[in-house]
Formats: sequence, C-alpha cells, structure tokens
Amino acid sequence: MHTQNNKTAATESAKRWDEKKKIITSEQFHDLVCYILACAENQAQPEYFRLPEDAEAFSLSCDTDNSSVTVWMVKGWPLAVQTETGEFACVLSGESRINTPEFRLIVPDENRMRYITELFFTPLGESMVMNWLSQHSDYDGGYWNYYVITEGAQGKIAPHTHARLKTTGYMAPEFDGTYKMCVPGNYFEADVSADAAGIIATLMILNVVSWKASEMGEKYARTCQLLVERQDALKDYISIIKHPEAHLIYRAIN
Repeated sequence: MHTQNNKTAATESAKRWDEKKKIITSEQFHDLVCYILACAENQAQPEYFRLPEDAEAFSLSCDTDNSSVTVWMVKGWPLAVQTETGEFACVLSGESRINTPEFRLIVPDENRMRYITELFFTPLGESMVMNWLSQHSDYDGGYWNYYVITEGAQGKIAPHTHARLKTTGYMAPEFDGTYKMCVPGNYFEADVSADAAGIIATLMILNVVSWKASEMGEKYARTCQLLVERQDALKDYISIIKHPEAHLIYRAIN
C-alpha cells in the first residue's frame, strides 16, 4: 500500500494523545486498533491513500522496542492504522473487498528492458520518459519501478460509466517525496508525488510516440492505435483506482 510521510504530525500526535489519556487508556487504544484491523479485512484497501486535512492522529509507543502505532481519526471516527515506518497497515475505505482486482503489478528485474519495448514499441521509451521528467521537474536521478496494468480489470471511471482496461502500464521513480513539476505548454505548475510524476511522464511520451507512428504511414497505423489505447487505458486506470492526484495528472497532460 502507498505510504505517506507524516513526520510533522509526530509531536502533535503525542500531545493530543497526552490530552486524551484521561479518556482513552492504552487498553482501549489497543482495542481500537484491533477493531480497525478487523473491519478492514472486509474492505477494499486503496492502492494510494492520502490523509484528509482534518485527520487527527493518536499514537502509542512501546518503550521496550521503540515501536509505535498511530490511529488516524476524522471527526471522531476511525480511519486508518499507521506503523512507525509510515506505512498504512489498513484503511477503512467503506468499499467491499469482494472481487477487488489487483490492477498494478511490478515488472520483475529480468523483464524490465523487454517490457519497455512492449509498452512504448521502442527501447528508447525509458530514456525518453526520464529525460522528459528531468526537463519538466526537479527530478535529478534515481531508481525507477516499472508497472504493468493488468488487462481485463474493470471499474468505474464516472458515476454511470464502467471501463474494462486494455494492456497498459507506466514507469515511476522510487521516491517518497514530491517533485516540483512545470509544464509551460499546459500552464501547469504543482508539486506531485513520484507516482503521479511517472504517470504524467509516461502519458506524455506515449503521446509523442503515437504521433511519430502516425507520421510514419499506413504501415504503422496499428502501432499508433495501440499506443493511443495504452494512453486511454492508463487514464482509465487512475480514474478506477481513484488516484489522489488524478486532478493534477489531468491538468498536467491537457
């Protein structure tokens, strides 16, 4: 599950927990964590999760091993459990886990270069994406993950519209922070996560390569069509999973 850096909340969380000690005992805190974990077993876990601005944190630390657990609440209702590493152990999404598909898979190391050619129809796709991100953000290098979006996965992309995904994917830097991105041609400037930056860069290069294929004549018409389908499927993917930065992604590419 996607993790989020909440270092700034640590001091405030401890303070709020101290204020609540007279109301919530450590035993009750433990029961609350168990309750959230039990409820989450039957709820779909979001691939990406961002805390609401009004979320309130309550943390409990163990003196013996320096571990800690944080419970996030919104308006008095439990929302998520977070470990000391920053990872969300579970989230109460309110959506059933039944038939929840695994949309995104990491490409194994041994298949990385082959996958790039399959996705972009050129081995230059990798360097093109990295160069684009370097030119449009403060990205300065790092390890990238390659993701394949499974064909056939289905979901809602609008209130009354469902889509069945075709083969697509993207690549994104493995980075916990954000990048300052600027796309002058689209009047876009914002801080985006590494995942969103990778999706934006991938969509941009898929678009560039599809136009190049269209200019190469009828022989490459099918290649052009598949590249366009990959773009559309990737856009549908971020809608289906309710990517927290979907609005930024669409602003950047339009």
